[in-house]
Amino acid sequence: MISNIKKQSFYFIYILLLGLVYFTYVFYVGFSPGDDSFHINFVKENPKIIDNIIENFIISPARVISGIMIGIVHPILTDNYIFFNLISLSLWIGTAIILKNTFKILINKKFSELFFLIFSFPYLCFSIFYGNLLWATYILFIFFWSISLFCQIKYLEYNSKIYSFFYYLFLVISIFTFELIIPLLVINVLLPIYYKQKLFYKIKNFLIVFIFSLVFLFYKIFLIPNITNIPIYGVSNLSIVSILQGIYFFYAFTIENIILLIQSIKFSINFISLIIFFLLFSLFNNFKLQKIVNKKFLLLIFVLSLLSNMIIFFISGYPAVTYGHYSKMLVPAFFSLTFIISYLISNFNINKWVLIGFLFLVINSTYSQINNYAKATKIKNDLLENLSKEVIKNNFNKNDIVL
Repeated sequence: MISNIKKQSFYFIYILLLGLVYFTYVFYVGFSPGDDSFHINFVKENPKIIDNIIENFIISPARVISGIMIGIVHPILTDNYIFFNLISLSLWIGTAIILKNTFKILINKKFSELFFLIFSFPYLCFSIFYGNLLWATYILFIFFWSISLFCQIKYLEYNSKIYSFFYYLFLVISIFTFELIIPLLVINVLLPIYYKQKLFYKIKNFLIVFIFSLVFLFYKIFLIPNITNIPIYGVSNLSIVSILQGIYFFYAFTIENIILLIQSIKFSINFISLIIFFLLFSLFNNFKLQKIVNKKFLLLIFVLSLLSNMIIFFISGYPAVTYGHYSKMLVPAFFSLTFIISYLISNFNINKWVLIGFLFLVINSTYSQINNYAKATKIKNDLLENLSKEVIKNNFNKNDIVL
């Protein structure tokens, strides 16, 4: 009876936190500049789903699943940013729920709840919530991958072939959704070693993951450019600059990460932040963490996954930063880092005030980034509205250029 009440109180407080943090995002954060406007205008002129799927394939043929999803959803929702925001948030929280259930099996219940709470507030890669496009790439790939991971754990625990089938199925889907999956494949490859599977299965699993990845790379790097004459998007040649960019990743998820959390303090003197703190206090005042036993190799797997993110920035045209539009590149790093932090908190006797303070910084950082982006959206909308009025007032011609 008491445990059931505690369980209900956890989810009740969690829902309150979600509402406080994400209300502004859902209703007041509009489209971002750039690709969003192009897709909105294209949908208005070409409302058919098939036309949008073809257009997305032409723009980014390597992201097959992502292009199909955008092609289906955009003609239905057109320019309703609230629905796009709800899709982004639902996919992210859905991913958190799947991973929570996965880690409940893999680690323990208390760990899964702590991970779930931190992961639900992606302060380190907040720009995944920008606009009406990023849900189909930077969020959707980890959503599909989380299903794949859940099925893999289920198979390794219960040896059910149906789970093995869905593990590989969703792994392929996630690979062909977005390239950022690379560091997460390390986990899929190494988990059979943790479960002490037979050598044959370890080799088979490695080869299957490797072949899927190789097929995708061949498709993206060789097949598409030679057949369609479309250049490879988002890939840079290995150079001194790209190597330095990869090394900078370590600075981003350590020093920049700490700076980002500390900076949120100056945005904490408000009523909502105060409520967030008191909700966390009521949630963790008597929260008992369960020590993790004999799972050090699991920690090593996720450390290796985190470090392998460096590979992305060796070959990516995008930087590793915790601020601005490109923080979206840190999605797999945020996942692995959340696991590592949750593991360390669970295994050390962390003072409850330190835990509450850390969680407050995580959630408040997400909240302050949402608020600041909502203000930027309002400034942009006001600017566009005033510009439109001036265009009408001065009776500009269609081909006139406004500076």
